[in-house]
Amino acid sequence: MNDSIRYNRILVATDFSSSAEAALRQAIWLARLNGAKIVVAHSSPDFKTVVHRASYKARMDLLEGEGKLFEREVRQQSDTKFNMVAILNIVAVCSVLGLGNREGEILKQTVEPMLLYGVIAALMSLAFSGSN
Repeated sequence: MNDSIRYNRILVATDFSSSAEAALRQAIWLARLNGAKIVVAHSSPDFKTVVHRASYKARMDLLEGEGKLFEREVRQQSDTKFNMVAILNIVAVCSVLGLGNREGEILKQTVEPMLLYGVIAALMSLAFSGSN
């Protein structure tokens, strides 16, 4: 690897698909080469699907321009899915790579992207509420 290009932190977006898992494996490989930290963020590739998964009440909230209930539901669904899968994946990755007992450290590093996701969701909510 070219010594002039070094990565300190690698952001991996995931929608929990097989393609996202392949990207995570590549990020792990690249992080090991560079001694970099990996940050994982949950992303949704299709806003239409997100809307359809929301409750009727949340969709009406979004259509009426408020969006707070919709935003809360989207965050809750994302957090639930991410929390269930991410911990298991982190434990598995640490085990495979022989990183031994570093799961807590890796989980702490995911706080920033989770906050970023919250900011993005809030901005989307503001964008939709401002389009009356």
